[in-house]
Amino acid sequence: VFHLTREKGYTVELCVSRVLFYHQGQLRFEASVNEHNVGYLLGSCALCIVHLRDQRCSHINLDALRSVIKKGLVSGLVLRSKRKPDPICEPCLAGKLNRHPIPRFTSRKHIPFALVHTDLKGRLPVPTPEGHVYWMTFVCD
Repeated sequence: VFHLTREKGYTVELCVSRVLFYHQGQLRFEASVNEHNVGYLLGSCALCIVHLRDQRCSHINLDALRSVIKKGLVSGLVLRSKRKPDPICEPCLAGKLNRHPIPRFTSRKHIPFALVHTDLKGRLPVPTPEGHVYWMTFVCD
């Protein structure tokens, strides 16, 4: 919302159960708001076209996409616009968010097998020479 209002000149009108987005005096799109204050886009909008590239190309970085085209690794893909897309693709933004570091514990268990971490991997697409399709790790803390 802030990107649309600050950078793109949109006006946003908040109603009881709707959010209306205006650009140059015209209603461009609207969202409904449920009882949990979650908004859902109603219908479609021109901004959704911006996300089409991300959806079809798995949110690839634009420079990487241009490089793939330039090297001839794909055929039939044409980028007509030289402008960078608006940075409002939620999955792209979520993928770029930083996580808080995993906290380090100051105390460790000194008794063998008092605390064991495990991870199971599989079903592997190709069995090992022994015919196994799963593997597991154990780490004694």
